[in-house]
Amino acid sequence: MLDPQTRLADLPIHYLDMVLDEIFNVPPPWLQPEAKRPETIADVAAMIGQDQGTVTAKFRSIIGMSVGIEIAPKNLQDLLAASASGDPTRPVLVDVRERWEYDICHLADSILLTEANYPALLPQLRLAKKVVTICHHGVRSLSAALFLRQQGVETATSLAGGVDLWAVEVDTAMARY
Repeated sequence: MLDPQTRLADLPIHYLDMVLDEIFNVPPPWLQPEAKRPETIADVAAMIGQDQGTVTAKFRSIIGMSVGIEIAPKNLQDLLAASASGDPTRPVLVDVRERWEYDICHLADSILLTEANYPALLPQLRLAKKVVTICHHGVRSLSAALFLRQQGVETATSLAGGVDLWAVEVDTAMARY
């Protein structure tokens, strides 16, 4: 049961600093090491000037959306192997890195998400059976998967460990950076 006195350390959120930064605009400790870190949901509410009930509800929603939000490289490899290109059950791979990163290495058939193609891509993603977001180490893609779930892409997941772990566990010939 979540309430304003729930300790952040007790929340089942893997990337808590990223969630605090991306969703609540609380900078991570490496950006502001001197800043006091919030310890409870009430502390977050006080820091951002929002009602404790609203912040508690937002954390509850984040936890709910986070269930099953990551997919291991080997599991993605199995899903891709089980479906041919063009198969509607095949996962849609959405790369959320910068163009230069994508140019170094990327998974076959992945789509580089840009500001220009996002509006046209979103309706397609909402209809997809499975969407997998991809980045370098799995942090940006986790944020993207959470964001996409908030936009109605209920099947959005993040490639755990990103292309770097993919290159280690699945495609050892893939370029790394």
